[in-house]
Amino acid sequence: MDKYENIIKTINTIKSENINIEINIQKTEEIYNILTIYQDNHIKDEQKDKLFSLYPLYLNMLNLAFFNDNLMFAIKQEFYKNTKEKIILFEEKVKNILEMFHSSGPSSQNIDLNEGMESLKKYINNFKELEIEKEEIIKAQILCNMKILLFENFYLLKNTIKIYNSIYSIYNSYNTRINDFLDVIYYKLNIKEINKSLTEVKNELTELQKNQEEAKNILAFKKIKEELYKMNIILTIVFLLQNTNMKLSNWKEIINLHLNRKQIKNKTILENTIIINDKTINIKSITLYDMQQLQIYLYFNDIKYIIYKIKEVEKLEKNLNDIENNWKQESLKIKKYNDYILLEDNNHIFINIKNTFNNLHFMRNIRFAQDLIPKINYIQNKLLFIYELLSLWINTQDIWLRLENFFQNENFNHFSNELKNFNKINKTYIEIMKSVKKNLNLFQNCNTHFFYLLKNYNESLLFLYNETINILQDKKFTFPDFFFLTDQELFDLLSNSDTETLKKYCHIIYQDLLTFNDIDKTIIEVVTTKNNNFNLKNGIKINGIDTYFMLKEMIKSSLKENIMTSLKNYYNNNM
Repeated sequence: MDKYENIIKTINTIKSENINIEINIQKTEEIYNILTIYQDNHIKDEQKDKLFSLYPLYLNMLNLAFFNDNLMFAIKQEFYKNTKEKIILFEEKVKNILEMFHSSGPSSQNIDLNEGMESLKKYINNFKELEIEKEEIIKAQILCNMKILLFENFYLLKNTIKIYNSIYSIYNSYNTRINDFLDVIYYKLNIKEINKSLTEVKNELTELQKNQEEAKNILAFKKIKEELYKMNIILTIVFLLQNTNMKLSNWKEIINLHLNRKQIKNKTILENTIIINDKTINIKSITLYDMQQLQIYLYFNDIKYIIYKIKEVEKLEKNLNDIENNWKQESLKIKKYNDYILLEDNNHIFINIKNTFNNLHFMRNIRFAQDLIPKINYIQNKLLFIYELLSLWINTQDIWLRLENFFQNENFNHFSNELKNFNKINKTYIEIMKSVKKNLNLFQNCNTHFFYLLKNYNESLLFLYNETINILQDKKFTFPDFFFLTDQELFDLLSNSDTETLKKYCHIIYQDLLTFNDIDKTIIEVVTTKNNNFNLKNGIKINGIDTYFMLKEMIKSSLKENIMTSLKNYYNNNM
């Protein structure tokens, strides 16, 4: 091409300059002819011969130039033809490259962004070669005086590559920024810093769309936006996971979402690892890259639900811990009775046990509570044990208290053997209550050792109680006033000297006796069922079982005195 161009230039130069050369030769010849006429001595024959030989040489050169020009005309026609063919081939080549760019290159639908970026590099290199080829064609067009073509497909390809290069440059920027975080374990990720980097990428996309509006319709542009959207979801999930107490079972739930979606039949999940895409992932050290591989952005709602369950379980677990801690801080209530320490009825504990059982039953039926069933069972079993122990304890104390009141009565000295047995076991209960007084904590007192101690103690008391009842049955005839009382009523009567108990059984003294009025445990007046009152002189001091005998005699005396007084009054008034 360059040699041909030089030849053309030389021929054209000769053709353009030949008139000037011919005129100059003729002028020079005329000057020499004049000088010859005037016989100028300075003219040499040798110079004159050279001068007059110039014109024939010039004519030879001119003829040769025109001959070569005619020869070049054929060459120019051939070159013109070849140039046209080159243009056609070039246009076809550009058209094919443009079609391939969209069908299988960076613009194709089935290519991912990484493949597209690598493919674009090849097209950029190919385009550089096309530019050189285009410049050669333009030179050839100029030499052939051809009309310079617009190369529409070429510039369309150029603009396409340019805009795709801008798009993939942004994707490269995204990769560069995100790659710094891919190998970081999820709970160490700085979400704020990553979001800052992603915001810069978003700004680049916005700026590109502002400058080249058609970019928003390009698939690669949409894919980058989709990639950013996926990463935002992943980071949102990471943030949630960072603020959640994840257990191995929870991670396996998330991993199974991926395995089930991929329909992986051979699910290789070891204790702490999983194999994804032939890569072993440490479940406890999952990185941002691993999360991309697991495609957790596809399971955002599922993972939110898993985290929601974890949070709900944590709430339940906290409630269970609060329940357990509250019970661990619960204290027994005791009271002083004479010189002894007694356990109160502690109804508040039984009420709390019932309420706690209702709460535990509700928690057990919550679908998230499966992992907490053992804990719920533990608390329920512990409370059942406390309920059983306290019930046994109160029952034991009730029997002990009856026996203690009974054997304190001096009128029952003939129960000497039973009294000895009671005194032996009585010391045990007194020591138990002294020990309890030092530490009233419910949980600490309600232990297996104490339960079996109480159980054995209760059995001993029951044995003594039944033995005493049997003796009382034999002795009933000694107390004819009490013959029609049951064994239990008789024991209750003999075991208590308080005012209310006496009032309860006052009918055994006198059939029509309803109750009595007392002041400072001294009976001063009795009330009959017919609402008649009998005043007792000096009153009767309440003193256990003796009170019944004394009251009976006092009522007889009072009745006798009342009858005598009534008769005297009648006699005095009617005589």
